Amino acid sequence: MSYLGNEPGVATERFNGDGACTQFTISQTGISDANTIDVIVNSIQQDPINSYSIASGVITFTEAPSAGTQNITVRYRATTVITYSSIQNSQIQDGTIQASKLASGVLPTATANSAAIYANGSFVAANSAGVYANSAFAAANSGGSAASYANSAFGVANTDVTNISITSGTYGNVAYYPIITISANGRINTISTQVVTGVDAHPFFFTAMGS
Repeated sequence: MSYLGNEPGVATERFNGDGACTQFTISQTGISDANTIDVIVNSIQQDPINSYSIASGVITFTEAPSAGTQNITVRYRATTVITYSSIQNSQIQDGTIQASKLASGVLPTATANSAAIYANGSFVAANSAGVYANSAFAAANSGGSAASYANSAFGVANTDVTNISITSGTYGNVAYYPIITISANGRINTISTQVVTGVDAHPFFFTAMGS
């Protein structure tokens, strides 16, 4: 069976009892659970908790084992650290890697998040400005106040031209002089003639074009 990280194995250590010592230290100092080791004294399996306890690899018996040569046997699972040059995603169980195990710069920082939020806000503001510009263009295109004013002015000017009712011709001669009526905006409204009386007859001509 293959393992990722630490490969388990069984280690055995033996000690000599002297009838007085109650503590023995094994090589695996990280063990603190009595149920994870097997302790045999004089070929008799000892009961965890009731017969012994272990803390940081130090076994403490409730009663000192009898004197003997290697009459105390301790078995436990040892670990061998295996180093991998690379690990595939499929070898890592979901939800097992914590942020503290990642290299600096892998996760986005608060500064990066703030920059992203600021950029997003700027985009929203620019988008709003675009919407406002589109609305202004639509208003002008559909005949906003400025366009309506321009159209009205054009209508007035057009009326000033089309409402002239003067007949084209020559007004005035040796017997008649022209009478011209001009409005405040400079438009000729009417042209008529009047008989010349009491003055010498001199040629007087005025030509007008009308529609």
